[in-house]
Amino acid sequence: MPPVPGTGPWPTLEMVAAVISVRTKDSMGNELDTFTSETQPTDVQVTELMNAAALDLFPCTGVLEDLETLFYEPVSALIALYTAAMAELSRKPEQVQSDRSAYDELMALYNAGREKVCSVIEEVRGGGEVGGPNTIGLPRYQFGDYDWRWMSPGIRTRTTLEWLAAIQAGETLD
Repeated sequence: MPPVPGTGPWPTLEMVAAVISVRTKDSMGNELDTFTSETQPTDVQVTELMNAAALDLFPCTGVLEDLETLFYEPVSALIALYTAAMAELSRKPEQVQSDRSAYDELMALYNAGREKVCSVIEEVRGGGEVGGPNTIGLPRYQFGDYDWRWMSPGIRTRTTLEWLAAIQAGETLD
């Protein structure tokens, strides 16, 4: 089934655009904050890349239409990250090769998130619970502020910025 951006675990085009907003420029150089028929890549091309990104997650998620709603947000974020990385690679390979692209950073974020999300999915499907004694919680992403956190339902967690501030202040991390 082809992706329908913004439904179920599929990210919106705006989520992908938040990761690589520089690729949302129209022919006049205006950033549109989403992908359209005027951007490179286009909205249709980004939607196709989403499908390819989801295929990489298939071994741990299974068929996305059968994915538990608990995992929609982190899986959506991972699809957005990998889609953005593939858009970079497919549209500006010369920048990726010359280290003038965010591709390597996007892939590092994606790979780290994928490892954690897949381990939590496996734990939960094996009878564990998110935030339980054997799980670390699910990652939550806030692309607009470039912040992310691990969440356990019902438990207040620190953002990465809060952790950094605590470390700099010499606090003991809990």
